[in-house]
Amino acid sequence: MSYFGELRDNARPLVAASLGSGTSLPLFAYTNSVFAPHLVKDFGWDRAQFALVGLTMLTTLFVLPFVGRFTDRLGTRKIALLGTLLVPLCFVGYALQQGSFAYFLTVSTLTLAVGSLTSPLVYTRLIAENFDRATGLALTIINCVPAIIAIPLVPLLNLTIEDYGWRSSYLALGALALVCGLIAIRLIPQSGPKISPEEAEAEVAGENVPDLPATAPLHRPAREDYATILSSRVFWVIFIGMLLCLLQTPLHASQMNLMLVDQQISMQTAANIVTVYALGTVIGRIACGLALD
Repeated sequence: MSYFGELRDNARPLVAASLGSGTSLPLFAYTNSVFAPHLVKDFGWDRAQFALVGLTMLTTLFVLPFVGRFTDRLGTRKIALLGTLLVPLCFVGYALQQGSFAYFLTVSTLTLAVGSLTSPLVYTRLIAENFDRATGLALTIINCVPAIIAIPLVPLLNLTIEDYGWRSSYLALGALALVCGLIAIRLIPQSGPKISPEEAEAEVAGENVPDLPATAPLHRPAREDYATILSSRVFWVIFIGMLLCLLQTPLHASQMNLMLVDQQISMQTAANIVTVYALGTVIGRIACGLALD
């Protein structure tokens, strides 16, 4: 199968993964900073205090290992469905806050934990199952979708906050995540007839492999799997590399608009500037994905 033919034949799982993860945590990393100046202004929170929101990302260290393992055991569809139904409740929680910063941190922590169920960690399993030659480009498309959506959404979101209030805007964002998440789940290739572990291992990428749990031989005790992973030199190279790449994430996820507003820039202009950042992200990720292949 040709390079672009693989993309064409596997459009369904690619769209499912792109839409599902593209309207989850990666998108929230862009939208969170839009709400920040409005919340700080309305509740009188200190800027330094608000910076503590970045620490909530540490909770994913405890959640992600379990999310990955359950995705292997149960398949993408079941895990993503659970996350799709729970994420909107987090935005309802945001909309109901009354000014307690501890409450805001709690909801932010829950959003990260629940949002991990619909993150690229879960959805990229579809890419691993269905792609071979064009894996890098497929992953690039998935990682570009949040930035592409953010380009028009962030300025629009700031307008809705100013016109209708941040509570309604939180609810609208939750509704967007719910609708797009359900569409994504519907697009995941249906589970086919029951197959043996040997047949599952022999599946060829590029044939819309159904979303099936990992084969029985892979279901070893968790301690054995984690021991194998933690003793791998390749794992630690990837871990350190990703850590360095993501150091800036807390900055643009919660602080960018606050810093821009502090420079006497209007909230709407600050939201517009975020779209420039998102556009740069798209360009860089396309180049990296093509280079990877």
